[in-house]
Amino acid sequence: MFKIYILALLILTYMKGPLPKNVEKNGMSFSWKIEGDFMHCEVRSPGKGWIGVGFNPKQEITKSNLIMGAAEHGHFKMSDRYVVSFGNHKSILSLGGNEAILDRNVIENEKGSIMTFKIKAESEDAYHYNLIQDEEIFIWLAYSREDDFEHHSTMRTSIKITL
Repeated sequence: MFKIYILALLILTYMKGPLPKNVEKNGMSFSWKIEGDFMHCEVRSPGKGWIGVGFNPKQEITKSNLIMGAAEHGHFKMSDRYVVSFGNHKSILSLGGNEAILDRNVIENEKGSIMTFKIKAESEDAYHYNLIQDEEIFIWLAYSREDDFEHHSTMRTSIKITL
């Protein structure tokens, strides 16, 4: 009886909504699913340093909302950031904005790094963008071999996606 209950629960969870969308480029992947007021995200990289994803309606790194994370020694750190100018990103909190990421985690394994989080789909300040189902946005994927967020990326690329 217990096995039937678990199987039914898994089926209901699977049927709750569409499978996450996914894009891959330059060894990285980004998966997402908009559900209610939030977008659930997963970013994977082959690197074991920081990992990041940026959101911008325009194909430019400046003025992007950038989510960065790193795992080290069994702990992780994650930061909701804004790209002020090329090579200059700041914590949104330090700029007077509101952090929009929740349910965050970063892990490293033999294949690289995995960052998961959910972000508010509706912007509450000038440092975030509305993330609306079926609308297009550019995402920036990047990773480094270092955990320090100020260290330059090993790889950085952009992709236009439809949320």
